[in-house]
Amino acid sequence: MQINLSYIILSLQSALLGAVNSSLRAITINLNDEEKEFKISFFYDEKIDAKLFDLSGTIIAEITIPWGYTVNDKIIMLKYPEKIPEEEILIFYRKEDKILANIKKEIGRASCR
Repeated sequence: MQINLSYIILSLQSALLGAVNSSLRAITINLNDEEKEFKISFFYDEKIDAKLFDLSGTIIAEITIPWGYTVNDKIIMLKYPEKIPEEEILIFYRKEDKILANIKKEIGRASCR
């Protein structure tokens, strides 16, 4: 069965409404169809406390995840300017100079081709 990743991303964006705070740097996801696993990682700029843990759990609970998939979540403290890992799909990122500079560079390359 083919899973529509776009639907999951839209579901996640909806789940983020009212759940983003200033310490949330990024959210990444990965969907592994072979192992039926949905991975989601939250990257915060401060120590993970019960409030942030509950906030991340609320977001996960509101995502439409395919039936039969296992959810593997990580909540990680990663202070700015440490780099956000790029192995997974970047769903959310807060405005940070280095990230925006890289995106502008990529847009520039794409428009010059």
